[in-house]
Amino acid sequence: MIPIVNRVARMSAIIISLSPVIGIITRHPMPFSLLLFLGLSGFIARMLIHAVTLPIEFDASFSKALPLLREGKYISQSNEKAVSQILKAASLTYVSAALADILNLGRWIVILSRR
Repeated sequence: MIPIVNRVARMSAIIISLSPVIGIITRHPMPFSLLLFLGLSGFIARMLIHAVTLPIEFDASFSKALPLLREGKYISQSNEKAVSQILKAASLTYVSAALADILNLGRWIVILSRR
């Protein structure tokens, strides 16, 4: 699902970039507004996907992966803290992606509000 949403976000950037050109060519506000709405909705969809996957990723890292590693004796007691930090870093990649999406949407809103 994430590859599809990433493609939609890329297409959204293209749509938003082309919307002023389409608005100038058609000389009507409706195509511009429609393209703008479609572009922003793609970014919002990507943000929502990241927001939904955040709790799932934290649960997978700490409620499932860490106990499995402990029970299977895949990690020693001395390495448990390091493994926990690695799992935390892996789950924080989703946090950073969600924050990047929020900043990207905010950037587009600022750019479009200057027109």
